[in-house]
Amino acid sequence: MISAETIVAYVDGELDAAGRAEVESAASVDPAVADQIAAHRQLRSDLFAAFAPVAAEPVPERLVQAAAPPSATVLPFRARLSRPLITQIAAMAACLVAGIALAVVLRPAGEVTTSPDGLIARGQLDRALSSQLAADDGRTRIGLTFRDTDGAVCRTFATQVTEGLACRHDGRWQIEVASRAAPKTEFTQAGSPLILDAVDARISGDPLDSAAERQARDLGWR
Repeated sequence: MISAETIVAYVDGELDAAGRAEVESAASVDPAVADQIAAHRQLRSDLFAAFAPVAAEPVPERLVQAAAPPSATVLPFRARLSRPLITQIAAMAACLVAGIALAVVLRPAGEVTTSPDGLIARGQLDRALSSQLAADDGRTRIGLTFRDTDGAVCRTFATQVTEGLACRHDGRWQIEVASRAAPKTEFTQAGSPLILDAVDARISGDPLDSAAERQARDLGWR
């Protein structure tokens, strides 16, 4: 049985020769596997074609600096003066489309569950968002914490397979946007452009500093 996660890895070119051969063999005899491969390829193609120009745009310098871990080497970005609303909406839409594909990977790992409101964090991801500070080490890394234009607390996060943005609503962390985690190098970019664009579209004021972040946690993220 070929898992959905393996199919996504196959389409993204992350499997070795043996893994590719196994998926291709399964697809040759199982139309359902072949259909899943075709669907993921089409989604990937559409996503890159539509939103590659958005992803290539510079990220606001204030978010780059705020999201950088203390020990990271951050690539410099040219600061923007402003961005059209349509560009921000396009970036958010790209993250949402990516999040649909990521749900296939994250649900078996127990990190999200579905609800009428969308994807909700659970398990290790929920615990990290609820209790971990940006300065803490953990399997899940927390980046920015801020309040959105409605006053809700939002936090960026990164796991081994994904990075995203979650906001606190009705005592739960709702996954607002997500994208596949980029490969790590000796230079660390402080979050993907798509995630930081989504932050830029929602943030009200400056990101919380360490003291304000701790206080928000102690108050239950209200």
